[in-house]
Amino acid sequence: MHVISTAQFGTWTYGPPHGFARIIRWNVEKTPERLPSGDIEAIFSIMDNEFTRSLWNSQFRLTYRLILREKELHFNIGVYNPSREDPFSFNLLLHTYFKVPDVRRCQITGLHGCTFLDKVTDNQIYQEGRDVVTVCEWTDRIYQNTQPEHIITNVVSGRKMRVQKYNFPDTVVWNPWQEKARDIPDFGDDEFPNMICVESGHVSSPVVLLPGTAFEASQILQQWKLRMRSSTIHRYVDRRESTDQASSVEKLDGLLEALRNIYRIACSWQATKCDSLGAKQSR
Repeated sequence: MHVISTAQFGTWTYGPPHGFARIIRWNVEKTPERLPSGDIEAIFSIMDNEFTRSLWNSQFRLTYRLILREKELHFNIGVYNPSREDPFSFNLLLHTYFKVPDVRRCQITGLHGCTFLDKVTDNQIYQEGRDVVTVCEWTDRIYQNTQPEHIITNVVSGRKMRVQKYNFPDTVVWNPWQEKARDIPDFGDDEFPNMICVESGHVSSPVVLLPGTAFEASQILQQWKLRMRSSTIHRYVDRRESTDQASSVEKLDGLLEALRNIYRIACSWQATKCDSLGAKQSR
């Protein structure tokens, strides 16, 4: 699952939790299309309307561009301030949920030495001393000034995921664990062991956009296959020559269908649901 939060991450006095961008209907600027390179591209956008101005009285335009490659997914976010007079500030976060076989066996790199705000302990500030971060309890942390790359081990099928980010100085690590999973209406009580959030964002401090200026940030997800070792206990299917024999056209058709599904979801959102959805505290 991948959703966007703006103009506010977390609780917000004037609007729904995590802002409004994740609960309103997006415009489809470009339906999923195969590029000459073989990649698949789709573009979505939102701009200020009566509903957004009732919460946050600013003119804006936000563009969300997805590029799907055979082993990578690229996310590009652009925010533009069309006003001639008024600046505005906002937070931005990509809520990236990774499916994992066992969250307790995941390790996350790129956080060593970073300070983090721990929302579990009433927003106390700490410094991360571990070389790799693991999750074995309720975790809700905003790591600040993190490295531009994270590696997450033990994702689906024994793989690892590389997260590369640009202009996202913060990284949120989240898992509700058993006690908090029960409190989330759209989260199964027994789903917490099979997911982890490692989220790129700009949340510790807001982005300030002057009139006529733009902000751009991006993220790349790249899945790696771990090398098989003789001591490996957990087996996985190594797709080799038999899988590679499938034609590139067939592979890209599968990727195209995935983006079509994203398109269908975007088109199914109704702006009239904003009030009811905004009333739900997802975290």
